[in-house]
Amino acid sequence: MFVEYDPTILLSNILNSKPIQLLKIFFQLLWKIYKEALHKKRNVFTLSINFIINFSPVFIWLCIFKNAKYIPNKIRPAIHGKVAFYSDLFLFGDYWQEFETQLNTSYFTILSYYSSTVFFVVVLTLFPIIIWWYMYYYRMRYINQKNVSTASPLHHILNWHTPFDKKTPKSTLLPFLILPISFVLLNIDHYFADQRQNFTVFKDYLGWVFYVVIHLVAPILTAVYLYIFQAPGTVKCFSIALGLQNCCSVLTHLLIPMAPPWFTHLYGINDVTHLNYETKGYAAGLVRVDSHLGTHLTSNGFHKSPIVFGAVPSVHGAMAFQCFLFVMTQSRQGWGVTAWNPLRNISSSRLLLLNSKKDDDCEINTFELNNSDGSDSIDLYNTEEDEYERSVYSEQSLSSALENDGVSNASCDLISKYDMTPLPDLTNSNKFTKFIYWLIKNSVISRFLVSVFLVLQWWATMYVDHHYRFDLFIGELYALVSFYLVNRFILQKKVIPNFLRKRENKGVYDEDEDDGEDKTMGMRVFGDTKIGWVFDPLYG
Repeated sequence: MFVEYDPTILLSNILNSKPIQLLKIFFQLLWKIYKEALHKKRNVFTLSINFIINFSPVFIWLCIFKNAKYIPNKIRPAIHGKVAFYSDLFLFGDYWQEFETQLNTSYFTILSYYSSTVFFVVVLTLFPIIIWWYMYYYRMRYINQKNVSTASPLHHILNWHTPFDKKTPKSTLLPFLILPISFVLLNIDHYFADQRQNFTVFKDYLGWVFYVVIHLVAPILTAVYLYIFQAPGTVKCFSIALGLQNCCSVLTHLLIPMAPPWFTHLYGINDVTHLNYETKGYAAGLVRVDSHLGTHLTSNGFHKSPIVFGAVPSVHGAMAFQCFLFVMTQSRQGWGVTAWNPLRNISSSRLLLLNSKKDDDCEINTFELNNSDGSDSIDLYNTEEDEYERSVYSEQSLSSALENDGVSNASCDLISKYDMTPLPDLTNSNKFTKFIYWLIKNSVISRFLVSVFLVLQWWATMYVDHHYRFDLFIGELYALVSFYLVNRFILQKKVIPNFLRKRENKGVYDEDEDDGEDKTMGMRVFGDTKIGWVFDPLYG
């Protein structure tokens, strides 16, 4: 029997169907992301201008690199063909028997094992540990004995912006061990990148993907990650750090040109005929990928390289390490750099308790810290530098107060002051839910991915024969110095204090006079949902 349907009812049923509703929610989410990415005071044009300004240091590096070919060869410095070769083998060990291949002797190979051991134990391990001991034990004892004022210039030099806790100084040791850890990882990568072993198609493609593709994509993904999860201005700091290290790297390439490993393996360590600026670039191990694909794209690209002898430092290694530093330190539970988060020592259960009690038991007062010596209270984030130093130094008093007083007035004031996003109640949750919460709370996935990227990028760089371990290590030092300067003088002094001042005594989801600068991108999009806490960096 034919049944006549009402077109209006039929259309209503279709529009209310589950697929259509899901599609509607998806487009609504895209529209909200688009609006919140622009903020209320921006449009597509101003956002593009802001992007160009923020990433201008990176553009300056690219400009210098691309135009280096126009520098007359007559005024260029002499090329060092052996420095990187000898530095790599004596500092990291001759595990490929390069000395025997290039110099027909095994004496230097044995010597390299001793020299690399001394470099690892004395320079990379003992020396940083001594510095750590001086910073976290000797200097603090000196300050306590001499009664140095926390606002004096001497304290500014000694404190290094780092709070001291006698009970947990060992937690600050990890950053000082980053160099010996890198030494071990570089040698592990070096073992698997052995040029004497048979190459495989899989490893050729893997090396090409990381050295070429992910090298370009990773900084963009890191910037997006920081924009979504971190305070406004963090991406700009990342750009400055990236541009600073790359500009210094390319200037080093121009002033102190050194031969890459492919040059030594292709022409020999004693070759001087090809050690000139007329020598064309070579894709080295990437040529195998061209052979697999039946193209010449990679070979032609490196053949036209404007800086052929830009081996030290490795820009690939420096960029990967800079991504690693920002993701590791700016994620939750960031280690080793200034712990700017005033809630970092409070357990998740305590935060949940405080969130549940803040509306009933807490009075909203101005949050102040008392010095341990009983002196007058000070504002936590004053714009003056000496006050900021004093506030950081006083975080130990804050942690003690919160731990000893239970749900104290100070705790309630702290939660009320920043209007923290509610945490999920995991009281009756299963182990899997708690495990997922732990992964998110500690940013395990992002840290794991950036760590894998760094290790595989180092491996790919050596596997395609473009850089020595020495090149990658120097690139790491460039990244560390650049990161420290930007973090010390911009991120910790301006960006994060400004973010906290914006959050201060203001509902983070209050739309009145809201410029969006007190929220991360994720908070602006998901702040009114149950997962809003995921994007709140104050839960670090």
